[in-house]
Amino acid sequence: MRRLGLTLPLLLALLALPCAAEVQVSLPLQGYYRAGRYMPVRVVVRREKAGELTLSASGAVTTTLQLNGRAADAIVPLLVVRDPLGPITWMLPDGRQGRVEAELTPLGEQDRLVGFTDADAAAATPLFAGKSIIPVPLDPSRLLHKPVPAWEALDAVVLDERPVGALPFLTASGTAVVVRGEVAPKANWLPWRRVGDAWVMAQQPLGPRGAIVPEAYEPAYGWKPGRPMSVRRDLLLIAVVFAILALALTLWRSRLALVVTVVLSAGATAALAYRAGRQGVIATAQASVFVRRGENFQADHWTYFKSIAPTSARFQPGVMTKPVFASPTHAERCGLKLACDPEGLPTKFLFQLNTDTAMAFITREAIHRASDKPPDSDARASPLWPLVRLAYLGPGARAAGEVPADAGAGDPEIERHWPGIVIEELRR
Repeated sequence: MRRLGLTLPLLLALLALPCAAEVQVSLPLQGYYRAGRYMPVRVVVRREKAGELTLSASGAVTTTLQLNGRAADAIVPLLVVRDPLGPITWMLPDGRQGRVEAELTPLGEQDRLVGFTDADAAAATPLFAGKSIIPVPLDPSRLLHKPVPAWEALDAVVLDERPVGALPFLTASGTAVVVRGEVAPKANWLPWRRVGDAWVMAQQPLGPRGAIVPEAYEPAYGWKPGRPMSVRRDLLLIAVVFAILALALTLWRSRLALVVTVVLSAGATAALAYRAGRQGVIATAQASVFVRRGENFQADHWTYFKSIAPTSARFQPGVMTKPVFASPTHAERCGLKLACDPEGLPTKFLFQLNTDTAMAFITREAIHRASDKPPDSDARASPLWPLVRLAYLGPGARAAGEVPADAGAGDPEIERHWPGIVIEELRR
């Protein structure tokens, strides 16, 4: 009985403890990566409290996955900025951490990473003549699982049937989609072509593809934004209201008019001081580069942030948004992080800005028509021209001109919309 009396409380205490949490982190592409592109990281979590799981590695953008207190099985995009990529580690809010036990292998210039399911990866060989094909099997149940950017490291994916939804984004980022079969895939405004015994949708992007792009900051060097437009608008409104009320007081024939004028002046001064103390220091600008291929366009939407004082900032990404840095040192100093929701979908980039420093993002997509207005071949007002000359123009491409800024597109918090630039690709 005495032994039972000692054992029973111990058993009750053990039963009262929560089940041990379990975190599993793996690499669907077997550790292959290419500097400047996203790679997928699979995170499986069971019996863990709500909070943020942080993925980090030397040479990559830190990424967080929001846990909601329930079991999670998500693909998370990890942006590799540079070689070599250090060990990938994970950490929970309470300090528990682990390391992904997988070999990390950088892809060389001659390597082409091809994902496949039941189909044969050799179907992609005609696309990469003289290149080294590296086949990687993909789980059919999780094939091209959202988020789409996570699979950017793939140079091609070979399927037995056409996937739904992700094609324009994958093709715009440079991943070829190969579908085996005799019957042509369902019509799509992105063209399919017959290659061997398969149908191929492939489009090599024009312009930057990496994460270190010094020329991307050419438009920001001469940009002196000053105070944001919202601040100037509020200060002007306060001044106008004060002027109207002060003018009205001059018509008031009363001894109290002087007292009220002093009170009004003090109130206006306080309002100006309060607004000045809370004024934003971040200015934003956006412009697009359109690469025309017949009626289809590659659309690169460039977004710039610049600050007049040290501060923190955030940016809500599109489907295929990628930050670009002026140098590896810039990538380290800005402290950029990518936050993802419980399904692994990117929700925001968080970063630091110092005085007169900039941060640039590119969102790439494929669209059917960019504008009904023909480009103005003589216009040279867009600040993007230095970037276009350095990173887009070359053999087989020429500048067609500018199109008006689309002030109604994109994030409503973007204050400046610069004219866009149209490029015609001459290669066939």
